[in-house]
Amino acid sequence: MLEVFRRLSHFLIGKHHTLLVFLKPKSVPLVLLVMQREGIRYGNVTVINRDEESGLCELSVQVTLSRKSNDAHLYDKVMEIKGVQSLEMM
Repeated sequence: MLEVFRRLSHFLIGKHHTLLVFLKPKSVPLVLLVMQREGIRYGNVTVINRDEESGLCELSVQVTLSRKSNDAHLYDKVMEIKGVQSLEMM
């Protein structure tokens, strides 16, 4: 999954994309903090409750990638956060 993310990110630079993160609600501020520290410009943050039994929700964030941003590093940092299950970019 990480390799696919790296390959696609080369073509996504400078454009608006949606980052989908499936995670526990308590982890949402940490994901936004990591993006801010990595210099990723973001907006239109939406949290959607998906499954009340598992406690997971979907965080949808509109991001703009730049040539300076290390997308693989961002992927690693977000996936290290406790409560994060998966990360997708559309």
